Amino acid sequence: MIDIGKKVELLDPKIDYVFKRIFGEKGDEDILMSLINSILKGNPTIKELELLNTEYSKDGVISKGCRFDILAKTSNNIKINIEMQYYIDSNIKNRLIYYSDRLNVEEYKTGDKYDDKNVISIWILANNINDREEPISEILPCFIKKGKDDYEVFNDNKRIILLEIQKYKITDENIKDLLTNWVNFLKTPECLENSEIIKKKENIEVEKALDKLEFMSKSDAEKYHIQSMIDYEKTHLGNLSSALKKGREEGLKEGEKNRSIQIAKNMLEKGLDIKLISELSGLSLDEIEELK
Repeated sequence: MIDIGKKVELLDPKIDYVFKRIFGEKGDEDILMSLINSILKGNPTIKELELLNTEYSKDGVISKGCRFDILAKTSNNIKINIEMQYYIDSNIKNRLIYYSDRLNVEEYKTGDKYDDKNVISIWILANNINDREEPISEILPCFIKKGKDDYEVFNDNKRIILLEIQKYKITDENIKDLLTNWVNFLKTPECLENSEIIKKKENIEVEKALDKLEFMSKSDAEKYHIQSMIDYEKTHLGNLSSALKKGREEGLKEGEKNRSIQIAKNMLEKGLDIKLISELSGLSLDEIEELK
């Protein structure tokens, strides 16, 4: 039972389940469109969105499938993928390229022209993944700088846009900006409660998103479901981190062993005594005998 009048702690909208409930539900496309337009800032301006299936199946038995957070298509056939990344792992850069590539490949069918498809991947990141100062970065295929040739965009209809919300600083210039309100909603939604700013017409979708978040936050069933997901993520990431650490340690040990073997072989070729080789290489006498 939800107590509508009860004041509760708001759920974190950066959790992917919460994010998808707020921005990815049919009937609330205006909320998603407002967020996208605040990031794109007119390049282009999205006036209509259709939500699409977010799961792309495997191409074959051993291929890797792909499940997007939110996928939509505009009235002029631009496909837009929105990903909310709460946890940042070591594979994040490779994964955002893979997601974009998978979306690009899926777009083309026999007879399609290569220049009629436009794909925009937007990644909202809870933590920083690069050293760039600006909170919004865009990745495009381009020629790199070489000699007298400067950087030059090669293709701009396959775009990847990163929004690192920790880098977003509120200033006198942007305090009334729509993107500022959306960043505040994602980082600290509590600061928008009872705020007069989101009562303004241009922020109506932010207010609507806050209403959805407040309603979800009052549901014990929603909170239990989300906490279960968080616990699973922490356990999964913890196991993954331990496995990676163990793999690195085993790799280092194997590398040291290989170096010791090579050193011992070089010494054997020079005719050194095997006891001396054992002391210098760390290998046992039996191991050195096997190298002869």
